[in-house]
Amino acid sequence: MHSFIGKIDHEEVRVKRDREELENKLRKRKEEFVQNIDFVSNQIDQIKTTWTENFMVKDANAAIDALVKKVQDYIDEMTDINEKEELIGWQPTEFPKLLDAQRNVKPYQQLWGLLRDFQSNQQIWTKEKVVFKLDPEEIERETRQMFTQSQKLINIFPKSNPTCHKLINEVAKDINDFQKNIPVIKILCNPGLKERHWEEISAATGAQINPEKKDSQMTLKTALQYELDKHLDQIELVNESATREYAIEMIMNKQLTEWEPITALIKPWRETGTFTVSGTSIEEI
Repeated sequence: MHSFIGKIDHEEVRVKRDREELENKLRKRKEEFVQNIDFVSNQIDQIKTTWTENFMVKDANAAIDALVKKVQDYIDEMTDINEKEELIGWQPTEFPKLLDAQRNVKPYQQLWGLLRDFQSNQQIWTKEKVVFKLDPEEIERETRQMFTQSQKLINIFPKSNPTCHKLINEVAKDINDFQKNIPVIKILCNPGLKERHWEEISAATGAQINPEKKDSQMTLKTALQYELDKHLDQIELVNESATREYAIEMIMNKQLTEWEPITALIKPWRETGTFTVSGTSIEEI
C-alpha cells in the first residue's frame, strides 16, 4: 500500500515537473515572440525612410513582400501559441502590436505594388507592344482603377509622411498624364480605319502613319512623337467617319452571311424579257 502511494506521489511530482517545464518553455517562446514582433514592427516603420524613390520599386517590393510574409507567419505562430495556452488552462495572450504591424504594412504594400504595376504596364503599352495591337478598353479600365487607388492612398499617406506622400502624388500624376493618351490609342486601334483614312490622317497631321506599311511595328512612344494629340479634332473626324463606315460594313457582312445558304430560282416571265424569283427561301430574302 505504501509502495502504491509512493508511486502516485512520484507520478504527481513528475507531472508537476513536466508542466512547469512546459510552462517555462511557453513563457520563453512568448518572450522571444514579442521580441520578433518588435523587430518586424521596426522594419515596417523604416520602410518610409529606406525606400524613397520610384526607381527602387523592384527592391522595395521584394523587401515589403518579405515583411508581409513574415507578419503572416507570426500570425500563424500566434494562433499556435494561443492554442497551447488554452491546452494548459491559460488565458490566450493578445499581441496587439502584431495586429498593428499587419495593418501598418498593408498601405506600403499597396503603394509599392501600384508603382510596380503602373511602371510595368506603362513599359508594355508605350515601348513594347505595337500600338495598333493595344486594347484601348483594357488600358482605360486598368488606368482608371490605378488612378482611383492612387487617390485613396493619397488620403492614407498625409504630408506628415513626406516620402510616401511624394511618391503617391507622383504616380497619380503619371497615371493621369498617361490617361491623356487614351483618345489617341483608341483612334490608332480602330479596326475601321482603312487605307484612305490613314491617308487623311497623314494629310491632317503631316505624319506618315499606316499600319499596313512601314509603320506596322510602331510603338505608342513613336506615335506620340508625331504629336498627334495636337491634331486630335481633325483625326477624330476621320475616326468617326471610319467607325460609321465600319459599322455599316459589319452589318452588310452579317447579312451576306445569313443569306449565303438561301437558294432562289430565277425564271423568265412569259415573253416579256423579264424574270421572276421563286423558291422556298424567297420569303427569307
